[in-house]
Amino acid sequence: MVVSSPSAVEECLTTNDIVFANRPPLTMAKYVAYNCTTIGTVSYGNHWRNLRRISTLEIFSSNRLNVFTGIRRDEIKIFLNKLYSVSSHDFDKVELKPMLMELTFNIIMRMVAGKRYYGEEETGKNKAEAKEFREMIAEEMLFAGTESSAVTLEWAMSNLLNHPQVLEKARNELELNVGEETFMNESDLSKLPYLQNIISETLRLYPAGPLLTPHLSSQECSVGGYHVQPNTVLLVNAWAIHRDPELWDDAVVFKPERFECTPGNKFLPFGLGRRSCPGTGLANRVVGFALGSMIHGFEWKRASDEEIDMSEGVGLTMPKAKSLEAMCKARNIMKKVLSSPL
Repeated sequence: MVVSSPSAVEECLTTNDIVFANRPPLTMAKYVAYNCTTIGTVSYGNHWRNLRRISTLEIFSSNRLNVFTGIRRDEIKIFLNKLYSVSSHDFDKVELKPMLMELTFNIIMRMVAGKRYYGEEETGKNKAEAKEFREMIAEEMLFAGTESSAVTLEWAMSNLLNHPQVLEKARNELELNVGEETFMNESDLSKLPYLQNIISETLRLYPAGPLLTPHLSSQECSVGGYHVQPNTVLLVNAWAIHRDPELWDDAVVFKPERFECTPGNKFLPFGLGRRSCPGTGLANRVVGFALGSMIHGFEWKRASDEEIDMSEGVGLTMPKAKSLEAMCKARNIMKKVLSSPL
């Protein structure tokens, strides 16, 4: 069963939340999610409640996320340093996807294991160790949100390059609320509502999980006047809801200003109900801090006069069909950033 309207979603994930709290036993989850026992793949029950409690209190709580602020700050600085190394004097072309993937991988690796993932360019002993890390944590990375955060950042930058007036407005907000002599920090995100609107609008048009994670009904219920049998697989078409012209003005237009008002249940990039994504808080911090830092520290423009290709690719998340290549140039503030802690 596929639902593509906010009213049907509310019936499924609010009114009948507990009925659709199970997960279908997907073959992929059997082999890469410890036989469907991870928090995102296990069906509703005591095991899921324990995992949810642990993740909520010990991993994704505000206090715990604050403990790891230094890790995110360090990795953002390393990422900015790589951008600066190729753009300190003039505009130069960069391919952002591998750099963003490395950034999000290293943040998660240090939070989980206390050690960096390293980069694809490592050689010798470090290369062997990096390969071992990749093999050890490959299945966990599929579910840890690293790819979804990197994909969201790539879509966001693509949107900004196609809408330079939005990019300029975001930079003006940063300079007004953070300053031209002081570089932004994660704690500044609460003062940057327009930056958050850009991220929300990116997630509206290009949700990392366009069909969310599948649900499974545990008993009979009624949705939209239709009788639903037990063991019915539910897919929520967030992509269609986010682009429905009856729900959104100029539905296919990138317009961050629309999020100055609360969107309600028609905006659900992280799901809804008790099986919504537990890592939303971490994702918002990583994406917000990284995107704000790129805007604050660098000038950006397209690699050619043509608009960025916004075609969608295929995968576990919804990547761009063509990786983003952009021209960037370090702003004066970057010299100060790289000579002192963020």
